[in-house]
Amino acid sequence: TNNDGDDSAAMVLNRRVLRDDLSHLFVKGLADNEAHVPIYYPNTPNPQQAQAIDVRPGYDIKGINLVADVARTFRVRGVITNGVAGELPAGNNAMAVLLPLDSAGNSYSAVIDYGSNPFKFEIKRVVPGSYFLYVQIKLSAKTGPEGALWGASMPLEVTQDVENISIPVKPSFSLHGNVIVEGRPDSGGVSSAAGLFLAMRPDPFMTPQAPSPSTRVLPDGTFNLSGIIQGGYRAYVFPFLFPTTNPGLLWGLPSAPAGLQDTYVKSIRVGSADILGTAVQLIASENLPMEIVLGSNPGALDGRVVRTEDGKQVPAFGITVGAVPDAPAARGFRTDMHRSTLTDGAGTFQFRNLSPGDYRLFAWEAADKDTVMDLDFIRTSEDKGTRVHIDEGEKKTIDLTMIPERIR
Repeated sequence: TNNDGDDSAAMVLNRRVLRDDLSHLFVKGLADNEAHVPIYYPNTPNPQQAQAIDVRPGYDIKGINLVADVARTFRVRGVITNGVAGELPAGNNAMAVLLPLDSAGNSYSAVIDYGSNPFKFEIKRVVPGSYFLYVQIKLSAKTGPEGALWGASMPLEVTQDVENISIPVKPSFSLHGNVIVEGRPDSGGVSSAAGLFLAMRPDPFMTPQAPSPSTRVLPDGTFNLSGIIQGGYRAYVFPFLFPTTNPGLLWGLPSAPAGLQDTYVKSIRVGSADILGTAVQLIASENLPMEIVLGSNPGALDGRVVRTEDGKQVPAFGITVGAVPDAPAARGFRTDMHRSTLTDGAGTFQFRNLSPGDYRLFAWEAADKDTVMDLDFIRTSEDKGTRVHIDEGEKKTIDLTMIPERIR
């Protein structure tokens, strides 16, 4: 642990507040292409076009006026087809849902016509924006292996009525693999990774409603992720890697197995590709195995923060020091590399059990520990950060200059 008591705990920050009367669709007295929806500053129903409001201590912010007006919406219609051959078996339990790329957006469920083959679907009152359309069919005992899943997904931009979509579903498949823990031999034939929770989250990540196969590592270190629908995914290893857009995923889940203390995710390979820092396209016909390697030789970082006082540099006490992945694309995913602590009376700080990699460090005069999970805040001081690389087993020392609150 570092000097703030715990540098391995999950840190989350939720700044979203919606009034109850604007957080869901109203339909009474509206046309088929109208809806009351959440409005974001500066007066847009599209959360991707929302702008942040910087509220600083002691400041009065005025002129933030929002107009809760009726929004123009659109419909999405199409058919669900058999992506292998022939017609879809009648009487299946099908679901089609439109999920927003922005987690603050609304999701929409389709009305499905089972009397046609292929199945017809329609989604009404969709707010303009970027979405993924997910379709899933669960087979019954009469139509195939009971509980077997078929599915498909596709990106969809909604700027007008969308007609005549054809989305072909295919059988889901399984992803097999194993977890290797370096330097931690099995005990009595049981892997130290036994019980570790794994999941595949769609990429790009959206709402938690997106289909996300999950499993636990078996005693022999192997795992099987079933119900994979062909498409793009990122692998999450809890609690080392998890999506910051959905911190609630950790609630109710056990901590890492005792044998994984002081370890980190070193690599995640699907076939010959390492996908630790990126997504992977999973295709049933390739049937590639996954191998997750956990390293046990973490790095460490000590440092000191100074501030300027009367023309002299003096130790900065009680300053929040944050560490995030240097690559912006890794932030929000490589949560094992998000760390924060406070400086002591001598202005010093330390991080232990660091995953090897490239970091960017910040020393903020006015910020709290959860700031490292607020990617919007990080962007405001991006150019004030200090880059540092940590190798396996390496311990570095670095000096930082405090970032004054007034210039963030």
